[in-house]
Amino acid sequence: MNTQSGPLTIILSDLGGGGVQHAYLRLARGLVELGYPVDLTVFRLSGELATEIPEGVKVFELSACPGPVARFHAWAAAPDAFRDILLPVLLAPKIKWQLRYIPGLIRYLRDRKPRAVLSASLGYTNIVSYLAHRAASHPCRLVLSQHNPISQHLYLRGNLKNWQWRYARPLLRRSYTYADRIVAVSHSVAEDLISTLDLPGDKIDVVYNPVYNPVELIDSAVPAPHSWFLDNKTPVLLWVGRMATEKDIPNLFYAFARLREATDARLLLVGDGPRRGDLMRLRDQLGLNETVAFVGWHHQPQTFMGHADALVLCSRFEGLGLVAIEAMAAGCPVVATNCPGGVREIMDDGRFGRLVPPGDSDALARAIAETLAAPPSAEALRRRARDFSVDASAKAYGRVMAAADEEEKGMSSAI
Repeated sequence: MNTQSGPLTIILSDLGGGGVQHAYLRLARGLVELGYPVDLTVFRLSGELATEIPEGVKVFELSACPGPVARFHAWAAAPDAFRDILLPVLLAPKIKWQLRYIPGLIRYLRDRKPRAVLSASLGYTNIVSYLAHRAASHPCRLVLSQHNPISQHLYLRGNLKNWQWRYARPLLRRSYTYADRIVAVSHSVAEDLISTLDLPGDKIDVVYNPVYNPVELIDSAVPAPHSWFLDNKTPVLLWVGRMATEKDIPNLFYAFARLREATDARLLLVGDGPRRGDLMRLRDQLGLNETVAFVGWHHQPQTFMGHADALVLCSRFEGLGLVAIEAMAAGCPVVATNCPGGVREIMDDGRFGRLVPPGDSDALARAIAETLAAPPSAEALRRRARDFSVDASAKAYGRVMAAADEEEKGMSSAI
């Protein structure tokens, strides 16, 4: 493999406020602190985190091409993969927007000659990275990452109306098989990749996302970010994330309504997303107008975690569950669904917080009530959060990306 001293490149589709973008900006900072030159290559330099690029990271925004040109470049990059590309790319009624950046990424790879490329599994970004890497003919190391259980992603999005995902499985398998290494953000995600795409397990490294960083901890003396925290008599629950279908926030609303039958409590939702309008209507239908508040996106959700009585993670699936780790770092108790993905690993099978079945609002209400009555040790939660440090994750990613012959030496980068 190539051993040149070019930059380590992280590829993201955009800089929205999602967990993947947060994690990879932390990773970029961690790699720079370890002495690596780092490029951040984005398809669209837009989103809530566009102003939070770490110092020392060079940013490259790619230019898009028209849809027909993108389809041609996809075919030209891998003509031997014609059957895999045909349905999800060439014949799809609407092309995935990320594919319009194939020519731009090819030019970047040829111009910058990176030592290694790390692509984040946001939409079709990994497929674009695979196709551009083949077309560029630059022998850099290609690492594809997976941030959620791919089976759940395909199930949720692979309906008749979503042609691009319905027929994407063969193309995904070809992309991941081609990569030098694959990084899964939890053991559960790795196992799901192996079974869903029939991938060899010895090609996958499990590297937890970089989350815990002492310099990001919020001082307990920071003023409360919401007036509800000023009332010490009423518990305040917290949800943080992107308001998408897989987060199953309606289940939380139903559980919260049941909880309020016996317990006076309030619920803050920090974040935004495509389901916000639907959720606001459901809140109103359930008569929760006075006790459920939508805060919107916030650049430091940890300030809420430092004051909340518990954070609730109610997803149908998660890759790892970064907000749970961030809450633990702030000493905030966590109640979570035992969903496909890495949440169970974070919670150590329930040792650090209550786990309930996904979609079970009664069980979720009971777990919240029990946590409010007997919260776990804040110091124990903080110690657990340190297991997901930025430093350890950056070192592991550095080994995966920068090593040229580690596979032959029997590398194990799982942390």
